[in-house]
Amino acid sequence: MSGLSECEELVRGPSPSATASDWARQVLRALDITYELSGACLERVVPRSGPVMFVANHPFGALDALLGFAALETVRKDIRFLAQAIGQRIPQIAPKLLPIQPASIRKRVPLVNVRSLLRAVRWTRTGHALALFPAPSVSHWQWASCRIEDPPWSRIVGIVARTCGAAVIPLRVDGRNSALFQLVSAACPPLRHAFLFRELLNKRGMHVRVSVGQAISPDELLAYGRSADITTEVRQRLPSAFLRV
Repeated sequence: MSGLSECEELVRGPSPSATASDWARQVLRALDITYELSGACLERVVPRSGPVMFVANHPFGALDALLGFAALETVRKDIRFLAQAIGQRIPQIAPKLLPIQPASIRKRVPLVNVRSLLRAVRWTRTGHALALFPAPSVSHWQWASCRIEDPPWSRIVGIVARTCGAAVIPLRVDGRNSALFQLVSAACPPLRHAFLFRELLNKRGMHVRVSVGQAISPDELLAYGRSADITTEVRQRLPSAFLRV
């Protein structure tokens, strides 16, 4: 019913010795999912060395992560992904993960998240690449804006940009989850995560478009001052070439 067992078979299919990018491409092929990058040329806008942060919206869930592993490791081999801890079960991507756990219903930040955030700052500050989805959950219906979009982003984008002097590459993944997912999210938010495995499986045969934005320099971001303002500015600079719902 949830699709969990089928998803587990999919992720176990590729060779255990595959790189993170090769693993992701094999899973995408198994699902018959293709993707294209448009907008700025990723190879040209991403610095070959020094601190850089890839920031993307989060419309689908696991599919967003698969696209990140498939596309980004090829331009920065030193990349780390601030992503859900469940990925640690997958040997091909575990070395690339800085794991985070969903916050509790009391909104207490899990200790593993604090540790991973500190590791993310240290990793980026020493001249490496970091990728993350700043939204605390997958895009869903927002009553405030009356549309499907990411909920408010975490200030981690501004914190890393300020403390590490990182350039930021904004990415927009085009699409949204099913109407059933949106209905469940609106009616019973705690059930949202239980439907994400189904959502990955129902993307079979899909073609996904990812738009790459121009790099935002550290100096330009620092002019915005506070971490929250930097984060807001980065979100506003997500490429808007594709339809927004």
